[in-house]
Amino acid sequence: MPSQLRSDTARANGAKSRGPKSPETKEKSSQNALRHGLTARLLLACENAGQLNQLTSLGSPPPASPASPVRHKCSCRSTR
Repeated sequence: MPSQLRSDTARANGAKSRGPKSPETKEKSSQNALRHGLTARLLLACENAGQLNQLTSLGSPPPASPASPVRHKCSCRSTR
């Protein structure tokens, strides 16, 4: 069972910021984890809208078919 101090600390931390509130800060924070364009709402200057639409209309990519046992082991780890 947690101590009273730990409970109070957790309660104080939980009362802090719960994320962006205004539309401006929500828009800014939406770009924090830009990893790929599959879920993006805007295109980068180097991207092509036609190619993106073609890729997203295909659905999920086909399963990996690695060329060596080492690559196979790596691809199995990355799909977990």
